[in-house]
Parts: sequence; structure tokens; C-alpha cells
Amino acid sequence: MLKSFLNPMLRVFLFLLLINASWIFAAWFWLERSQWLWVTPIALSINFLFLAYDQVLTFSHLESQKLLGQDPWRLLKIVNELSAKFDVRTPEVYLLQHPSAHIFAYAKSRRKPRLYVTEGLLKLLTHDELIAVLTYQMVAIQSSIAFLNYWLGAAIDIFLRVGQLLERLIAFIFGYTPPIKSVFVTPFIWIFQGLLISPWDYRRLDKATAEKVTSPEVLARALWKMEAYAQTKPWRDPWVFSHMCMVSPLAAKRAFRILRPQPALKSRVKRLVGRYPL
Repeated sequence: MLKSFLNPMLRVFLFLLLINASWIFAAWFWLERSQWLWVTPIALSINFLFLAYDQVLTFSHLESQKLLGQDPWRLLKIVNELSAKFDVRTPEVYLLQHPSAHIFAYAKSRRKPRLYVTEGLLKLLTHDELIAVLTYQMVAIQSSIAFLNYWLGAAIDIFLRVGQLLERLIAFIFGYTPPIKSVFVTPFIWIFQGLLISPWDYRRLDKATAEKVTSPEVLARALWKMEAYAQTKPWRDPWVFSHMCMVSPLAAKRAFRILRPQPALKSRVKRLVGRYPL
């Protein structure tokens, strides 16, 4: 796919250009010229919401705690060492108190990377496996995939909040809450992921990480464990950050397959070590 050959920053630029052009031309054809002149600046102001997103709002369902002192896993030390090794800005590390095993990073700019780790992952993985998944995140930050994660997550979260607003409005009027949120946000997730990200991005990260760790099998084993936890200890409504995770937190149901940009675990493991299962 063409997008997989484009730099992630260029993809984001083209994505924003496409969104802005679509609503400007739609307003041009549907509205009177006098109305278009005041509607267009309002529409373009959404760009400022994207730019200031992590300063004004936080991504939905990311109830985290910044890791500062209590660090029995020596996570901060490892992150600092890997950041120096890969010559990237040391990310702020946040701990998610959840039994599922996930880790992901996003960055609005190269100066502000953030790394999120669940307690379940820290308890599940061995030291070598933890090094492998942290190396994967450093590669993602270095290659600007974390930058893409931020913009895609912000776009999805905006539409998720619109869906939540519709749910509350209907609940206020009719006295019950239909599942509008997931129905409303699903097509937008599919469109945005189709425009910005592809399975080849994850395969490239897998390959680059495997070249930098002690053994590709360590990374494959970590992916295998994380996938098992993702399905047995599911995360509630992980729409916003599902594309950021190394393995998808969405349930492995037919209805969710189009919203899982990560390649199938079997193909990833076979590419890393040449066989499946491990």
C-alpha cells in the first residue's frame, strides 16, 4: 500500500490537508457564499484543537499515573538507557493500573513523547521480554510512528466524544442509553486507520526491533504472551489507543477484525522466528 512507504509525518500532513479540503469544498457547494465565509474559519479552527489536544483534553479511558519514584521494575532506568542508546528524547512514563498486558507510545512532537505501560505487562514479561517491547517503543518514537499515533488517536477521540454526547442527549430525552458511541465511532476508525496506518508499519517495527534485541524469539514470545492476555483480560472501550498497542486490545471477533490494523499474531511470529507456535 502506498501509505506504508510514506513517512508518518507526511501521512499526517496529507491527512489533515484532506480533512480540511473536504469540509471547505463541502461548505462551498452546499452553502451560500456569505455563509461559507464564516463557516470555513470555524471549521478550520478544529486544527487548533488537534494541536492543543494533550494540553486541553486527555485520551478517553487512559486513567494513568506518572511514574516518578516507586519503580520496583526499574522501568525508568531501562527507559533512560534505551533513550540514550537510540538518541531519542526520554519519554515520560505512565503506569496504567490494568491487568491486561499492553504498552504504547505517542508523541505530539519529538520533544514530548509519552510511554504508557500496564501493570499486567510488567508482571507478565521477563526482563529480556520487557527490554524487547521497550526497544520496540523506542523504534516507534525514532521512526515517527509515535507521532502518527498521537494524531490518529486525537481524531478518533474527538469522534468518540461526539458519540458520547449523543448517548447522553438520547438518555436525557428518552430515559435510556443506546450503544451509539461504538456504532458512531466505528466507521471513522476504519476510515482514519485506512488513511494513516497499515499492517506493514507493525511488520517494519517488528523487523527493526528484532535486529536490535538479543534474539527475535524474545520479541516473538512477548507478542505471544501479550496477545493471550489481551483476549483473556480485555480492556473496556479501547477505541482511542487500539492502533497504538503492539497487539490489539480489541476482542478477536469477526465484527472487530476491520478495526485491528495489527497483523495476525501467527504471521508476525512466523516472520520473526520462522515457525508458529513457538
